[in-house]
Amino acid sequence: MANSVIGKRRKSTNKPWITEEMLRLMDNCKSHKAKKSCTEENRGAYCQASAAVERQGRRDKQRWLEEQCQIVEEGLKTDETRFPGGEETPEKLHPKTATFKMKKEDC
Repeated sequence: MANSVIGKRRKSTNKPWITEEMLRLMDNCKSHKAKKSCTEENRGAYCQASAAVERQGRRDKQRWLEEQCQIVEEGLKTDETRFPGGEETPEKLHPKTATFKMKKEDC
């Protein structure tokens, strides 16, 4: 009843490579997950749906990474010093290092 009145809103994701196709496959997998303990057929259907989600995720992420590499390569050809988001390339990377203090008894 509430879905028909208000509608269902999907939470936005932090991963930009997730596509609508993958979200549809995830919903399909979720519907099979509730029924997987009933029979072996349902268990097999869930395993197939889960594998499809993983395959689609790997494909989508690879496609997104290739697009990002293409954007960076085009920027390097035109001597742009900014990444697509507008931030400048870092001059030096400063790795974070942990420091440990020894007790006087350990010396």
